Amino acid sequence: MNIEHYIVVDQLGNGDVTTIQEALDLAPQSDIPLTIFIKPGRYEEKLHIVRPNTHFIGTSKYNTTISYTSANGLLTKDGKIWGTYNSYVVNVDASDITFQSLAIENTFDFIGNQRLEENDPSRISATQAVALLIGHEGDRVQCIDCTLKSFQDTLYVSAGKSYFESTDIWGTVDFIFGGGTAVFNYCELVCRWREDTIEGEPLGFVSAPCTDIEAEYGLVFFRCELKRESERVPEKSYRLGRPWHPTTEFSDGSYANPNAVGHCAYIRCDFENHIYGWDKMHGKAKGGEQIWFYAEDSRFHTFQNQTSTISNEYSDFEMSTDQVSIYTLERIFDDWQPNLMHKPIL
Repeated sequence: MNIEHYIVVDQLGNGDVTTIQEALDLAPQSDIPLTIFIKPGRYEEKLHIVRPNTHFIGTSKYNTTISYTSANGLLTKDGKIWGTYNSYVVNVDASDITFQSLAIENTFDFIGNQRLEENDPSRISATQAVALLIGHEGDRVQCIDCTLKSFQDTLYVSAGKSYFESTDIWGTVDFIFGGGTAVFNYCELVCRWREDTIEGEPLGFVSAPCTDIEAEYGLVFFRCELKRESERVPEKSYRLGRPWHPTTEFSDGSYANPNAVGHCAYIRCDFENHIYGWDKMHGKAKGGEQIWFYAEDSRFHTFQNQTSTISNEYSDFEMSTDQVSIYTLERIFDDWQPNLMHKPIL
């Protein structure tokens, strides 16, 4: 006999509990499926999900929001710096987790922070602010019809397998990044306006994969639309991505991981004219000096994308029909098929 638990969250008091954290605390500690229905409202919570087989269903991504204010350089209540990894609103450290019809937003005031004077003690330089983190123990995570919103480092796919469909992801710098394997199907990637960049430099980068060289797939985008937040975002101001080689502790020192040869592919996506090519990214060499990693030395690919910019910006990265044939869910995810999938990837 199939057993499934249901908990209704309503901040107005018309459910079983008034917060999502209360629902998680109330849940049976087992892998029996649990569905948490979240009524409309803005839930100011920071959640660490460790219970497997848990499903979060809101009313709509327009009226059901989980939000929190945190950023790398901000201090926790005990006076410690959050750091990028812990700057999340929601951290998934379990398997078989789904999010549907809701928004997750990191409300750190990036624009306001950047407007502060350099010598203002309240201004922070580390502005990474994660909305959703697929943590070290996260795997088989699904998001459908959701919104993920922040500025820098919105979605951190640090590990595992994850699937995103009909989900809007808003950000500026490296706003989809990490070493996990993630598929984005019919998603909107919204590049945001910022006013603190130097003229001629990119406003941001859509992706920053650090896929291990032993992993065949990293960040894969199917039929996604790369949009801009407003007309203020100028032409050729965003790059498709750049290669992240995170500083890692090795037996002979701490330096940029040479095995993090990022994989990223954009397949039959639509680029508005703010998108222009790929970019490089620096890291720390063994000797401590700065070194550069280039798109040409990474596993970056494109295939039949619609773009109004100069086509030769992508020609060196364009796959053939034979090469793109290996981009199937069966091969990318191996032993997992997302059960929330509504739209075919090709």
